[in-house]
Amino acid sequence: MTDQLLDKHDVAARLKVSPRLVEKKCAKREWPFVFVARKYRFTKEHVEQIVALLKEETVPHVPHLVAARSNVTPLRDKIPPRLRKKQQVS
Repeated sequence: MTDQLLDKHDVAARLKVSPRLVEKKCAKREWPFVFVARKYRFTKEHVEQIVALLKEETVPHVPHLVAARSNVTPLRDKIPPRLRKKQQVS
């Protein structure tokens, strides 16, 4: 490996995420990495693979979900029982 190895802080800065997120994804083995001295290290190829994974994770626009929102019944305020009795009397 002649490439320079990056630590989780360098990768986080490049991806604009927190170092903790990088650590969690690596702990779950969702992102590629190498262990060096019990620490996560990344090559430039690893970062490229992570960027590709992040592009796959983005949720595409789903038109049927937007259409379903228009069929939702609006919520009404719930009248407390003590006030309901007063309205029935009047």
